[in-house]
Amino acid sequence: MDMQIAARLLDERKRLNMNQTDFAAAGGVVLRTYVNYEKKGHPLPDASFFQGIHKAGADVFYIITGQRTGLAAMEPAASYTTDVGQGLQSLQDALKSGIAAGKIGVSQIKAMELLVRSMI
Repeated sequence: MDMQIAARLLDERKRLNMNQTDFAAAGGVVLRTYVNYEKKGHPLPDASFFQGIHKAGADVFYIITGQRTGLAAMEPAASYTTDVGQGLQSLQDALKSGIAAGKIGVSQIKAMELLVRSMI
């Protein structure tokens, strides 16, 4: 199996906020088999696996092709939202400490606000 498919399985599992055990069960396979799909990229899951995870909400078209469909196409990938969330938290922390120390001026705050808005 293509390692890109393995990575997209992980993306979808995280997007659905499912652990490996639950995702494996949704696909009708044992945990060890699913871990091999996600970590090693082999063997290739069968159609019944994809049918099961589709019923659980996975975007199977995305897993196979890399192109999102439907509502999933409008949702950011889990890794993106995590990165942005961490970046925003770091920015907020820096702003708070800078403002408290009197080191950040109004123009700097406005520039940071524009940056944050562009990320959302």
